[in-house]
Parts: sequence; structure tokens; C-alpha cells
Amino acid sequence: MTRPPDGPEETRVSEPFSIGETGGTPRRAFLKLLAGGAAGGVLVEILAVAGCGGAAPEGPPTVTLPLEDLPPGTRLVVMLGETPVEVRREGERVIARSLVCTHQGCTVKWREEENRYRCPCQEAYFDANGQPLLGPVSKPLPEFPVTIAAGVVTVATTLQD
Repeated sequence: MTRPPDGPEETRVSEPFSIGETGGTPRRAFLKLLAGGAAGGVLVEILAVAGCGGAAPEGPPTVTLPLEDLPPGTRLVVMLGETPVEVRREGERVIARSLVCTHQGCTVKWREEENRYRCPCQEAYFDANGQPLLGPVSKPLPEFPVTIAAGVVTVATTLQD
């Protein structure tokens, strides 16, 4: 084995450190490492809450269904988030209408024999187009935008004006 030449170069061997050492340097390095790790963990958590990194945040809910599952004249009730929505096909046109009464927020039901919607909470009625007929309601049932592409119907959450 050859020994390095004597001279200005020295090889330092670090001694293992213990947390209770009084020399200060290894303890200070350990505390810096600990503080840096904690700060890094907080930063990762802040970025996760802010939506940075990781999986993309979920967008607003949508409903999709094959157009063939909705023959003309069909009324289908789906949930758009927590909102019951009637999807109805009239010829090649598809309409999506909220089934939440605009007066007290109860769920209205379509009454085929009467050709109108009925709210069970205050006996309010809406016509086949969602316009108020009777009772304490003054606003129509809102509609949601619908797109049809490649045989797929998509109902979005943004209400139409």
C-alpha cells in the first residue's frame, strides 16, 4: 500500500456524530437538514392544496351518454353533480333541464298525463318548456348546455341564461 506524500494536502475523516455533541457543527448541520426537510414538506403541501403538481383537479361535473340511448320523445333523469336533470330528445334536438324548483328547491316531476311538471312542495306547475304556470313560482326551470358530437350527448354544468 502506498502512502500519500507528506505535504499540505490532508485527508479528513469525519467522525460519526451524535445529536448531543458539543462541537456544534454536526448538530447544526442536523438541525439545518431537519428544518429544510420540514420546510420542503410544507411547500409540497401548499402546492398540492393550490393545485400545483400531482393529478389535475377535477373539472365541473358533466354527463355523457350515447345518442342512441335517447330515442326521440324519451325523457331520462340523470344526476349532474347533485342536481337532478331531465335529458329529453325532440327529433335531433336534445334538451337538458334542471328538475329543481326555482321557488323552494324541491324536485319537480314530469306528469305525462297533464303534459307539465309539478312541484310537490307548493303545488306549483311548469309547462312542457319549463315555464311557470301556476303557484308561487316566477322563474322557469333552468336549462343546461348540451353538445352532440360523434353520437355522444354531453350535458355541462353551466346554466344557460
